[in-house]
Amino acid sequence: MPNIFKRVNEVFKELKFEYRVLKFKKFTPAFDAATNIFTFNYEGQDIRIKVSDVRDFISFNIIRRRTFYDIADLTATRHYIQPGSVVIDAGSNIGNHAIYYAKICKAAKVLSFEPQEEIFKILQENISLNGLNDIVIPYKYALGEHQTKASVDFRDDHKISSRVAQTNHGGVYLKEAEDGNFDMRTLDELFLHSLDKLDYIKMDIQGFEEKAVKGGRELIKKFKPVIQLECMTKEEYNTVLLPLMTGLGYEIKQIMNIDYIFGPVG
Repeated sequence: MPNIFKRVNEVFKELKFEYRVLKFKKFTPAFDAATNIFTFNYEGQDIRIKVSDVRDFISFNIIRRRTFYDIADLTATRHYIQPGSVVIDAGSNIGNHAIYYAKICKAAKVLSFEPQEEIFKILQENISLNGLNDIVIPYKYALGEHQTKASVDFRDDHKISSRVAQTNHGGVYLKEAEDGNFDMRTLDELFLHSLDKLDYIKMDIQGFEEKAVKGGRELIKKFKPVIQLECMTKEEYNTVLLPLMTGLGYEIKQIMNIDYIFGPVG
């Protein structure tokens, strides 16, 4: 009997998910199923986001909540990004955070990194859809400690049930591979001698945060930006990220679920 109840519960979750997908496609006026563009208003501004797929975890939640993905974290960190700021958005996906930084925070420049070919194309479209071509600059690179290549290790899809998983293009884990199909670059190589300022770095790059920080050591030392790093476990935070950031002269400023905000000591 317990197995029957478990299966019934799973079927209910699957049907609920499928109903929401159908509802988004057929009965959400703000969503154009022909173009996959969802429009919502935030603080008096019309925001247009082309989603990768209604079923994709991030896209699904943008439409379901009718606002930016991770809006609570974006709101909590907004005060770090003042008008005129220069921001690096590593793990930009379809541009959710980049658009927020540019249109809501009024950043002067957002340097956005997304290595996945199809997702990168959508990022480019979303930049144009929101009139941000002069502000958000997309780079089709992964970020790491060295200039090399990378390939997909695995994708952390979101489970609906034991049989059904929701695609999560934002949960792609990479590994360094000389024959990989992604170009991996470093922040120092790209920006150490070309930027005049840098105020904020956000990294959501599925375990590559440590390597990307190491690949930007000199840039970080030069500008001392506030840095937001995703970290999935307390152990990784305590044994990897905290010693790394402490060694760079940083201290923890704010903790948000699995994101940690570091700022220069003092």
